[in-house]
Amino acid sequence: MSGSLLIRPPPTAHGSLETAPLVNLLVYMSGKKLDGTLELKSPDGASAPASIFFVAGQPAKVKTSEPGHYLGGILADLGYVEGDQLTASLGTLASAKARGPALHGQVLLQAGVIDRGKLEAGLREQISRKLRQISSMPPATSYEYFAEYDALRDWGAEAHRGFDPLPMLWPMLLESPPSKQVAEILARVASSVLRISRTPELERLRLGPDERATVELLRVRPLRTEDLVAASGMRPREAHLLVYLLMVTRQVEVRRPSEAVAQPEAESERPTRPISRPDAAAPPASSPLVPPAVPRAVSGERSAPAPDLDAQLSRRAREILDCVDALEATDHFEMLGVARDATRDQIETAFFRLARKWHPDALPRALASLRLPCSRVFARIGEAHAVLADDAQRARYRESLTNGEDSREDQELVERVLDAVTYFQKAEICLKLGDNAEAEDLCARAVKGDPSQAEYHALLAWVLALKPENLVPARTREQIRILDRALAMNERCEKAYFWRGLLYKRLGEVHAAVRDFRHAADLNPDNIDAVREVRLHNMRGESRKSSGVHATGKKPASSPLLDRIRKK
Repeated sequence: MSGSLLIRPPPTAHGSLETAPLVNLLVYMSGKKLDGTLELKSPDGASAPASIFFVAGQPAKVKTSEPGHYLGGILADLGYVEGDQLTASLGTLASAKARGPALHGQVLLQAGVIDRGKLEAGLREQISRKLRQISSMPPATSYEYFAEYDALRDWGAEAHRGFDPLPMLWPMLLESPPSKQVAEILARVASSVLRISRTPELERLRLGPDERATVELLRVRPLRTEDLVAASGMRPREAHLLVYLLMVTRQVEVRRPSEAVAQPEAESERPTRPISRPDAAAPPASSPLVPPAVPRAVSGERSAPAPDLDAQLSRRAREILDCVDALEATDHFEMLGVARDATRDQIETAFFRLARKWHPDALPRALASLRLPCSRVFARIGEAHAVLADDAQRARYRESLTNGEDSREDQELVERVLDAVTYFQKAEICLKLGDNAEAEDLCARAVKGDPSQAEYHALLAWVLALKPENLVPARTREQIRILDRALAMNERCEKAYFWRGLLYKRLGEVHAAVRDFRHAADLNPDNIDAVREVRLHNMRGESRKSSGVHATGKKPASSPLLDRIRKK
């Protein structure tokens, strides 16, 4: 850190992890872009002290007194360093240290074993693991913050920048949740609703599929915490931790129910489907929208309002019922009340205005019986916005109207695509829960609804490969061919590589399996299973070498020198 203080100043802040968990401290440092050192110490000596050096709010160095989390081992875990390369580099490092300061990463870099990108990935993972270690320190751990001071100046490599801490928070919470703070925050917002903030940075969190799908529910409509947990399909503990993470990183806003209705969604966001069966009966009034477009026979269902309404409420009731009856004859432009040459900004403005007006939660209590018809109108408004907010889809839709084609075809296409997303998300959850039959059914529906998605084909191939009758080599190769086609559609489909690797491993084709595991790990270093497979392969290779057995299974010719070494 250029211009940092050379003499330790007095601490500018202090506290304990009991009142400010490490997750909160990292978020605060990142938000304020602070430079300086955070030192942590357990008052009873139960945990060794630790230091974190920040550059512009990002952890650049982390020192823990307890051994572990060595860079070489981490690079091996990530599949970037082979076992023999690691052993050789450790010897080189020892020799270099005998002459003066030396760093393992620089040794590997200079030897051409890794490039700078892999070194950066290894350092990022090293910092993440050390932060998780610090996060597990007891709540009584105290901390002091020294602004503009680098307490680790003479330790490790000089650091001019750090690593974004936000992707490191979710694993940290799962391993060492600050239970007291989580319970307190959830209790404070129990009666409120959550909605996505106007400037979310969700991508920085690098959440998994289940967590991302849960967040998507909040894009559709604001929800109470417990409603979100119930609809997510996640374990309650993990769902509550996710809510805590979203709140401390300010990805969501907390609103009273009445305020949430009046707030439009962020302008860059489109309504998406909830994780619920799209082919179920009409969703309950409290569930997220948008449901499928309503067939004419159903949209004709009319719930009569109370007869003693005043003139204003009577006009509103008549407007709702008339609008429901006209849904089938109304195209998307008419639904939003915009011209066919409307700009995206005009479409967005119209959508937010209508969403506020037609949100079923905005209905007066006296019109509660019209909630279902109002929900149907609101759903069609969301459907129209989903098509018209996308420039390409809007152009195709406008052309279909000009040519006199059935406007419902484009609507049905959008519905199928959205349904396919929901089927796929639900299939992933069922697979994790061990319900393979349901996962197969849902995934087949996803492929049928949107056959252009490589992930859908890959998941279906894997689910089919798990069936007992498909464990034989011939059937396994059939699923490999499906995964081949998925990768031809999208060469960056990480799961297709990983599952194909597992199938090759089932067939005993080790080199093909490891090749795919490496592809999966390169595409997603957080795919622990893929990284583990690569690491195990490397360890087996090292074991064969150390025992003097080549890949052919034969021992090398003996020599007096080797014999003396072995005897020693």
